[in-house]
Amino acid sequence: MQLVELLNREKDLVTEHFSKPTVVTKRSRIKAEVMFRDGTRRFIRCKSLHKDEAVHEILHFVDCMQQATGDTVAWRFFNEKNFHLGSNLTKSYSKKSLKTKIKAVMNYFFELED
Repeated sequence: MQLVELLNREKDLVTEHFSKPTVVTKRSRIKAEVMFRDGTRRFIRCKSLHKDEAVHEILHFVDCMQQATGDTVAWRFFNEKNFHLGSNLTKSYSKKSLKTKIKAVMNYFFELED
């Protein structure tokens, strides 16, 4: 007796399962490269999967390394070409909502108060 007859199915379960295309979307953890003044490099794998959360981890690590060595530290994400110096970050990696973007534009032109 076959498995198809036991489960009262028209098709075999194995062929039905493998006939469907399966798409696996696995996000990897964010990686960063930290470079010290003497030229040594350290590679960090953050615990978070999102860039805006990983920035906080990297900035904390960079701040600790700057305090320990007394020099500025350069760092970057793996998919970026530019290095950032130190733990003062001017670029914002968090996605702003439409409401905050509109409020910023309105505030720029009309100087609204909250």
